[in-house]
Amino acid sequence: MPAVTTHRPMLCVNTDPVSNSDERADSEVELPPVDRTWWSWSGAHGGLLAALLLRHAWTHAPELRPRSLYTSLLVPADARPLRSLTEVMRRGGLSAVTRSLLYQGEALVMMGTALLAGEQDGPVMQACPAPPVPPAEECPPEHPPVEVVPFVQHLDIRMAGDARPLGGGTEPVLTAWLRLKEPAFSPAETALVLLDSMPPALHAATTDPAVAPGRHSARHRPADAPDPHTSLIDLSGPLAPGCSTSIGP
Repeated sequence: MPAVTTHRPMLCVNTDPVSNSDERADSEVELPPVDRTWWSWSGAHGGLLAALLLRHAWTHAPELRPRSLYTSLLVPADARPLRSLTEVMRRGGLSAVTRSLLYQGEALVMMGTALLAGEQDGPVMQACPAPPVPPAEECPPEHPPVEVVPFVQHLDIRMAGDARPLGGGTEPVLTAWLRLKEPAFSPAETALVLLDSMPPALHAATTDPAVAPGRHSARHRPADAPDPHTSLIDLSGPLAPGCSTSIGP
């Protein structure tokens, strides 16, 4: 199993609680190179990098739960080690905001801001309904070329619906069941990996690969699903760059 999927880094972190909301706690951790089986087109899988970023940020407030993560992938990550720096920007009684930077050498690879929060009473946002599709076991498996996107060897992909990547359809919509074959991630980390494991929705309406800078993503996990690492991913686009999605359960 690739080292990156099982690596739980030993962190040199100040674990003392932040006593004042205006104080900031910083930490740095070295990470091993991303195994090449987890690479995408030209470098490490972006969702995996985001999951590693969140994993480090979460150590600053492990009693809270990840609610959102906003990331920007600036340059591809290659086969060198990584370095994650996390700063607690603000800490309250029921939430914390962190800012993380992922470096490779002197190059900034990814930056992200995470919101961690606890359980509290208040309004509940209703989840968007999942599209009506057959269960995963009734959908045909999809086998993208491993030589182009090596990370797919870690996934079970089953397209749900008639649309296919580069299928020349009429709408930019893709829906598929995705399952991690090696469940080495938390549910929040799994969401980040799976959400970034689908091709752009625009590819459903073309026969040629195209750059798609933005998309709307939705992840649905049935409450009675026996495998927490299986999710229904629903993509639509194109949208403007910077669209976001919740990573909470």
